[in-house]
Formats: sequence, structure tokens, C-alpha cells
Amino acid sequence: MGGKDDRLILTDVGVLQAVTKPGESGFSTELHSAMSDLFPGQKQVVASWFTGHIIIPRGKVVNYVHMGHASTYENYIILRVEKGVVTRNWTANTASFIRFRDSQFAAYKKTEHCTGRNCQGG
Repeated sequence: MGGKDDRLILTDVGVLQAVTKPGESGFSTELHSAMSDLFPGQKQVVASWFTGHIIIPRGKVVNYVHMGHASTYENYIILRVEKGVVTRNWTANTASFIRFRDSQFAAYKKTEHCTGRNCQGG
């Protein structure tokens, strides 16, 4: 890992904007690109500011949780990114992912960032 194809590339930034239509009450939302405002003249940007994990759920929902990101899926692809470079990627089934998620949260709970509501759950 670490070759040029292993970079995390930002290709767009979407911003939801409220839209009102003449003659209609209320509003709807539309997704608009902010890429050219944030990165003038660039179609792609290496996300060198990002370090962390990217978790991509795959397959059917195994356990649905309403209004949250706690639903679990059959499988996951997990990417470890260091300063915009994918240094590791692996697949996990539901049980393996839950162990990974729980170990990440346990590590987070030991940091100075873990205060109040940030540290509930697990």
C-alpha cells in the first residue's frame, strides 16, 4: 500500500441548500457542489488532511436501528487512511466489525476528547 492509487481523493463536496419555489409554501432542499468554491480550478484533491478509518457497509442490514448509525450489516470494507494515503484495507463480517468498533470506542474513551455525551454508548 502507499502507491499513488492508494490515495484518498476528494472529487466533490456537496452542500444542502434550502430552496423555495414561487407559489409554494415551505421549502425543499437541493444538493449543490461546493468543490469549485473550496478548491478553485481543481477537479480532484488528495485528502492529505484526513487520518482515520473509513467504514463502508456491504450487503443486507442485519440489525436495523432507527435514527442513527448503529445499524449493522452483513459485511464491511474498512480502510485505514494516514494523511490521505490508504495504508490498510480489509473486510470484516458483522461480528468482526462489532469487535473492531468496540475496540475503537474503548480506545477513544481513554482520550481527553471523551467527555460528557461524547462517551455514552459503546
